[in-house]
Parts: sequence; C-alpha cells; structure tokens
Amino acid sequence: MKIAWVAALPFVAADLGALFGGWLGGRLIARGASLDAARKRVIWLGALMVPVAMPAVFVESPYVAVLLVSAALFAIQVKSSALFAVPMDLFPSRDVASVWGLSGAAGSLAAAFAQPFIGWLIDHYSYTPVFAIVSTMHIASALAVMLLIPRIAPLGFASGPAPGGAR
Repeated sequence: MKIAWVAALPFVAADLGALFGGWLGGRLIARGASLDAARKRVIWLGALMVPVAMPAVFVESPYVAVLLVSAALFAIQVKSSALFAVPMDLFPSRDVASVWGLSGAAGSLAAAFAQPFIGWLIDHYSYTPVFAIVSTMHIASALAVMLLIPRIAPLGFASGPAPGGAR
C-alpha cells in the first residue's frame, strides 16, 4: 500500500498544477493583468519551475526522486493550463478544434520520433541528458511562445461561415 501512495504522487501533483495554473491565470486577469500578460506569466512560472526535476537523477532516495519529479509535473501542468488556452485566445471558435488537432498531432509525432533518440541516450549515457533536455525544453517552448506570439489576442480573422458552408 505504501508504494501506491508514492506512485500516485506525480499524478496528483500534475492535477494540482493544472488547477493552480488555471486559478492563477484567472486571478491575474481579475487583478487587472491583460490576457497576454496573464497567460505568459503562468507559462513562464511553470517553465522556470520544471528544472527542479534535474537533481532527481543524482539523489539516492527514490522518495526524494519521486518528489522532485512530482514538483516538475506540477510545474508542467501549471504551464500547460495557460498554454492549452492560447488557441482559444487566438482563433475563432470554429477553428480551435482544428488548431488543437494539428498541434496535438505534431506533438505526438515529435514524441514518437524522439523515442529512439531517448532510448539511445539512456543506453549510451544515462538518464541525466534526458532530464536535462526535458528540464530545458519547457523554457525553450516558453521562449517560442514569446517570439512566435508577441501578443496573445484574437488574430482578427474575418467572421462568417467556415469553408464549405459549415458553421
């Protein structure tokens, strides 16, 4: 029974991170932050917290390692809670599902194609480079948001029926 609590902790931490990130974004907006500022602050908060997982590969205690990974999963979900809302902020409602479908497919394909490389890194080195990559990729994605989306706001597409007459 003891192992069940330890094994569940990362998932509970991720759930709490998603709830906290959503709450924090709403709180920032309610206190006067723009949508752009609120989303980007939450994205950066989560991204900058993810590297807390890095020491997990060096600690002796499996419990400490699980706590560090749990903290990182909390942070990833804080970031994701704001990032997942961005397509709704940018695109008309008729396009949001398609945008998320393309984004999800791209992410899944990237993850699938990365698996052999991750396995190779672990086989030839250790988990250390994998944790380093994961710890920094969230900062890189936050930078990408800043560069590719200078202002989170509706993109101003013409309204009206979608192509083919669908609504």
